[in-house]
Amino acid sequence: MIRLSTSTLIPFLTAVAATSLLMASPALAQSGGQMATMLDRADRNADGRVTWGEFTRARSDMFDELDRNDDGNVDRADRPSIIGDRFDQAYRALSSLDANGDRRVSRTELRDGPADAFDAADTNGDRVLTADELATLRPSR
Repeated sequence: MIRLSTSTLIPFLTAVAATSLLMASPALAQSGGQMATMLDRADRNADGRVTWGEFTRARSDMFDELDRNDDGNVDRADRPSIIGDRFDQAYRALSSLDANGDRRVSRTELRDGPADAFDAADTNGDRVLTADELATLRPSR
């Protein structure tokens, strides 16, 4: 498993917190463009589209970074002491995906949990966000 250094973990956790919130709320997804940024990163083959598979892979990668003790769950035990406030923000955002209420988010809960912003942007329901659909997530200038 790849671990991020403290210098890269701080921005990563900030992005995770914002993205986690945005995955749960289409209204927030249009605020600030954070969801669009996350989806741009999820576009693994750089074809300008984000498939559901690419999206769930990005979620799984996020889980790998947050599960610092490798116990298969993201919970308070994964909180880094140096940047704990940012972890707390990400953890609170992810807690909406805790389907069984055990105060831990498993890989399955994160990967397979609701993705309201993705679903809202996927206007034709084909589980692929096209460039036009992705554009709806970017703030207008």
